[in-house]
Amino acid sequence: MKPLIIAEGSATPRIHFDPESRRLEIYGDSYPENAQAFFAPLSNWIKDFFEQLDQSQVQVDIRLDYFNSSTLKWLLSLLGQLEEQTRAGLDILVNWHYDQDNELAEEHGTEIAEDFQSLPFVLCPIKR
Repeated sequence: MKPLIIAEGSATPRIHFDPESRRLEIYGDSYPENAQAFFAPLSNWIKDFFEQLDQSQVQVDIRLDYFNSSTLKWLLSLLGQLEEQTRAGLDILVNWHYDQDNELAEEHGTEIAEDFQSLPFVLCPIKR
């Protein structure tokens, strides 16, 4: 399986999904005009990734300084998939990175973590 790498755009985050290192990274702002077109390849890649994965640990790093409701909907779907995989026995860790001065990003991370109690979720403040 090949890595999925998408450069950061003016309204889309940088995506780096690497099956060899078992790391999924989503960084930047996310408010794509056509969320379905942007997120569909990501969702398909992740589905294929989990179908081929052994029992190794997966690390997910998310840093979204700003995102719209379409991104949140996709993100919640992704985290739901991750939580299902955790319940099935996979070792998954989600790191929610946020600028320590961005209270809204911290609040989003806290609220999302509360929604996925079975998924190891770490809030990671970034100091400037």
